[in-house]
Amino acid sequence: ATPSSEPGTSINFYAVTDRETLSAVQALLAVPPGVRLGVGRDYTEQRAVPYDYLEVAHAWRVINREKQARFDSFRQGLTAAPPVALREAHAAAAAALRRTQCMRGSVEPRAEANEALLLHGTKPHHLHSILFEGLDPQISSDGLFGRGTYFAEDAAKVDQYLGVDLRDRKGEPAHALHRLHHKLYTNLPHKGHVYYVLVCSVALGDPSRTRDGRTELGGG
Repeated sequence: ATPSSEPGTSINFYAVTDRETLSAVQALLAVPPGVRLGVGRDYTEQRAVPYDYLEVAHAWRVINREKQARFDSFRQGLTAAPPVALREAHAAAAAALRRTQCMRGSVEPRAEANEALLLHGTKPHHLHSILFEGLDPQISSDGLFGRGTYFAEDAAKVDQYLGVDLRDRKGEPAHALHRLHHKLYTNLPHKGHVYYVLVCSVALGDPSRTRDGRTELGGG
């Protein structure tokens, strides 16, 4: 695909259409057997019909060179940390995605910084600013573990934060999603009732482990 650019920025983006990459993204959204969708403490939007899987409709690659440079500087500053074990199926899917044509030429992940591909779910009205300005913990809402940007390896958990994008708004200049749709769906069909999940490269460093946000597992 031919990348498009955001005027006045160092951002390129393009639709991903090769089957290898789409299959790898689909694998990242696989839900383990026995895990239910549509339930959980963080759901804020009732879904119209029951569902038991997540299907990739389209995918895009967004490259923000300014944010990438800041991320590279940040991860280089992290001290080496013990490896963090992710779910085996997620780790395999992430490794497969990194080997795809879409990801070739990307900066190699820094293992000692526990760099991993993780998922982030969001509502449609937040997506334009996230894609073209970046994730900003300073404007995030408070969560169970405080204010910040939350990621997960579990697609069922990410699903709890999604909001529906009902239909194409390219022909509605006054609509809040017009700018987003004009960029994402210029050459792709909006399939209706879609949701958005981001696959992000995250440097975990040496994380704490907790179940309640107060007590560190294995610590005090």
